[in-house]
Amino acid sequence: MAQESTTPPPPPSKVMVPPPPLPSGIRSHSLQGLLSQNYANWERSTTPSQFLYFGNNRWINFSAHVAQTLQTGFMERKPIIQASIRGVEYMFDLKKMLVIDCVTGSSRSICWVDETSNCFVPKDLVCEDGFTEPDISEPDINRNPNIGGSSLKRKRADIWPNMRLLDPTDEEYVVIKDNFLFGMKKVDVEVCIRSIHRLIDKTRIQNFQNQSKITKSTRGSSNIVHGWYGASEEDVKSILANGFGLPSNIPPTDVYGIGVYLSPLRLPHLSVKLADSDDNGIKHIVFCRVVLGNVEKVEVGSQQDHPSSADFDSGSDDPENPKWFVIWSDKANSHIVPECVVSFKISGDIDQPRIGDEHPLEELLLKIQDLVSLPSSKVQELWDLNNSFKNGSLTEEELLKKLKEIAGDDVLLSAMRDIIGFN
Repeated sequence: MAQESTTPPPPPSKVMVPPPPLPSGIRSHSLQGLLSQNYANWERSTTPSQFLYFGNNRWINFSAHVAQTLQTGFMERKPIIQASIRGVEYMFDLKKMLVIDCVTGSSRSICWVDETSNCFVPKDLVCEDGFTEPDISEPDINRNPNIGGSSLKRKRADIWPNMRLLDPTDEEYVVIKDNFLFGMKKVDVEVCIRSIHRLIDKTRIQNFQNQSKITKSTRGSSNIVHGWYGASEEDVKSILANGFGLPSNIPPTDVYGIGVYLSPLRLPHLSVKLADSDDNGIKHIVFCRVVLGNVEKVEVGSQQDHPSSADFDSGSDDPENPKWFVIWSDKANSHIVPECVVSFKISGDIDQPRIGDEHPLEELLLKIQDLVSLPSSKVQELWDLNNSFKNGSLTEEELLKKLKEIAGDDVLLSAMRDIIGFN
C-alpha cells in the first residue's frame, strides 16, 4: 500500500455555525416517508455539536443541555430519546429528524450541525400546530434512563492527544475506512465506524521516517507495512501521548513471543479482539505504519522477546502468510508510527470460531475430501475457492454457500464440526 501524505489539512472550525438554510419550503407529505428520506443523515453525520428545531419559519437553537442529551444519544446510536423540559415531555427521533410533543402528538423538524461543521437538514419540513414550544433556556433536562443509556463524559474529538478528526469526505478517511471494513465485514456485516482521527505529531512521523532510512541502508529494504493495533481506550491514549510501553496481552494460543502485536491490513478483526469497549460500547483500533525489516518465524508459545540473531528485526507466526507481526518492545517506538485511531461499534461477539482465522480453510477442504469422494473438477473448484477467499474476493458467507453446493449440507456440517467445533 502506498504511503499516504503526512501533511494534514487544516483542522475544522470549532466556532458555532450559523443556522442552516431552510429547505425549499414546508411541504405536504406523509410522516411514513421521513425515515427513508432522513436516515442517510443519521448514517453520514459525525457527532453533532449543535441541535436546532423548526418554528416561526426559522431554525431555533436548543439549549446546550438539550444538545448534550441529544449528542449522547447520537454517540450511543440511540435514535429515540425522551426528555422533559419544564414539565413538558418530548420524544426526539434522530433518524426521522423530528421532535414530538408527547402531550399533543404534534411534531416539528429538527436539524443539527456536526463537529466538522457540516449541516444536516431534513428533506421535508414538519411544523404541526399544537406543538408546545420548548423553553430553550431550561437548564434541567431529565432523560428517561430506559431509553438514553449512560451519559458521555466528554466529546470523542477531545480525548486523543496529538490527533485531529478526519472528515468522512477526506480521501484518507475513505481509504482507511475501506480497508477496515473490507476485513471486518467478513466477521461482522453490521460493524459501524464512528470516527477516524489522524496523527499530527510531526516529530513522531519524522522519527519513523528516519528509522525507515536506517533499516533500508542496513537491510536493503525497510519492508514497511500497515497493521492494526487493538487495546483499551486508556492504552490507546497512553500510546498517542507517550509511545508504546508494555507488550500486548495475547491469548496463550496466539503467543508468538513477547512484544507489540499488530495484525496485517487484511485481518483487522484479530486486533479488534484485543480492543476493549469503552463506557459507551465503542471500541478503538490503531492503524499503524510499521518498519518490519527482516522478519523471522517465531514458534507458537515462544517467550522470545528480542531477535534471535543480528540478521532479524521483527517476528511473525508465519512471515509468508502472517496473522501477527511482532515488534520487540525495545524497537516499538522507533519501528511503529500510529497513523490513525478508528473508533467503531460491533454488532455482537466476533470471538466465535471462524474459517481462515485460527482454523485454516485448507484443513476444512481436506476434511471434506476425506468425507466424500469428489470428481477432480469439483476438487479443483474447492481449491479455487480457497484462493478466492484468501485474496479477499469471496466473503465467508459466499464461501459457505459455494461449499454447500459442491459437498452438500451434511458433509459440510460434519467437516466443520470436526475442524472448528461448529454446532
